[in-house]
Amino acid sequence: MAVFIIPLLTLDVFSDIQTHPDYSAAVKATDELLKNGMKVRGHCMFWAVDGLAPSYVDSLSATETRQEVETHMKYMTSISKGKLSHWDVNNELVHGNYFERKTNDPNFTKYMFKTVHAQDPVPKLCLNEYNVVAKGEATLGYLAQIQDFKRANVGLGVVGVQSHLTDFGEPDPTLMKERQNDSPYEKVLRLYFSHPAVQGVIFWGFWDHHMDPIQSLVHGYTFELAEAGRRFLRLTKQEWSTHINQSLESSPTMDVRGFRAVYDLTVWYKGKPVKHRTLTLGKTDKNLTIGIYGNGSEIQLPVKVDPFASVDTDPKTSSPRLRTLGQASSSSEADTLTCTSRQSGVSAVGIDNFVDVSCQDGEVLTGCSSWMVNNDWRREGEQIVMVNGRPTCRAADGYLASAGVQAQARCCSRRGLTCTYRTAGPSGLDIDDQVEVPCTGGTHPLGCSTWTWNSHSDGSYFTNSSCISQNDDPKVGVHSYAACCAGLSGQCSTVYSQLSGQAIGDVATVNCPSGQVMTGCNVYSKFARAAGAQITTLSGVTFCRAVNGFARYGGEVGVQAIATCCPRS
Repeated sequence: MAVFIIPLLTLDVFSDIQTHPDYSAAVKATDELLKNGMKVRGHCMFWAVDGLAPSYVDSLSATETRQEVETHMKYMTSISKGKLSHWDVNNELVHGNYFERKTNDPNFTKYMFKTVHAQDPVPKLCLNEYNVVAKGEATLGYLAQIQDFKRANVGLGVVGVQSHLTDFGEPDPTLMKERQNDSPYEKVLRLYFSHPAVQGVIFWGFWDHHMDPIQSLVHGYTFELAEAGRRFLRLTKQEWSTHINQSLESSPTMDVRGFRAVYDLTVWYKGKPVKHRTLTLGKTDKNLTIGIYGNGSEIQLPVKVDPFASVDTDPKTSSPRLRTLGQASSSSEADTLTCTSRQSGVSAVGIDNFVDVSCQDGEVLTGCSSWMVNNDWRREGEQIVMVNGRPTCRAADGYLASAGVQAQARCCSRRGLTCTYRTAGPSGLDIDDQVEVPCTGGTHPLGCSTWTWNSHSDGSYFTNSSCISQNDDPKVGVHSYAACCAGLSGQCSTVYSQLSGQAIGDVATVNCPSGQVMTGCNVYSKFARAAGAQITTLSGVTFCRAVNGFARYGGEVGVQAIATCCPRS
């Protein structure tokens, strides 16, 4: 058995498949993975559990539901035909029977299997289930279902066992062995590797940016190996891998006992490679004859792909949907610029829970920032919104947040101070794509903010003429907000801190030069996942304080505090 990581092509039923099906990004990613010699697994075409089919299906009749399923199967197999090694056809069928109930057909999933297999015979079709080995509530039911599908001869090729083990808890080898009816093991991978029926082990993610860091194999954008990753490579690349160098000087034949795998065979002559072949070794012995002809000239060996090599990016800067949100003016008669910070309460915990804070009468909102109260990174950022005609700083909590978020409004006053609030977005979906909001007509960006609903952004980058927000995760892009202001006595400037440390909670601070006032503050992180920023005062000195929200590894750097400073008078 080979132990490997199969990338999951997530082609599931959450997209708007009824009117505008579009899986082009997933198909392109699959083509790229295949080009680099990797196998791809499709997850999942349907999901048997209630609430995980598109909501419009709930109102369909039995006949209409069957027609929708047939349309979806035909479309999905047409765009993935011949590309996938596995397909999860109807996920977690022990825990749900949504389509059986909708169609009044107790064998409807078997019909799905037969249809998908007929339309694309290449991938092995899978049943997939949880609470089978680590917990046993579904073990017997799943076994009965597997046997039923095998007897029905509908194309079942693989059965999946989701091993959702408890964090920091040692798995129970005796119980897991009993539920698998298996031979000896040492740890979970050894157990699965030793079982003759197990064909592969799939990791449901391996990168700490897409899963809990304590479960990951590699860290950060430098892909530094975690201890789990080092152990995985020791097993798969050393202990469970066959590497042999043998001289053919005394005999032109050799016998090798090796693990099942795809082998690179290279013949060297006088220190140069002269012949290269590949060999797939399966369950049975195999004989191979390699003919060597010619004068022994050197050949070019296939290029090895480094999965951890840095990826070149080509970020784009744009200003989509650039628009003005509103304006505000200070009613102060003073010729001196004064600013104060006003902060909200703490939001409720959870995605999209937000808090607002605005300035008092006579003041102008010049900056808007936010931070997680527990120094975590899971926040959506901040927006400048108009509430009853008043510019307001809004901060939103993020997906899987474990604490609330706070918003801070920077509120300034001066005779003639006026601000126009502008926004643009979303940015492009590539890593480091930027969205820019220019300040025009003699205005200057006194404060910049970034918002995205999936929490993944590099934050805000200030210039002397615009606000720039930078994307991190290629899913939805980011939005940028700018307070573009005029009516000050001189030119404002942007100041940048040194980088924070790599640990969660490490801080970067920057303050304004003497005689200048801080009008806006926020955080920029080249590797995303900042806990936020706020303006604080210590011993009479005002600082922009940015906090790192995620552990950094290898060459990754921390966060940077960025602030705008304007003449006091």
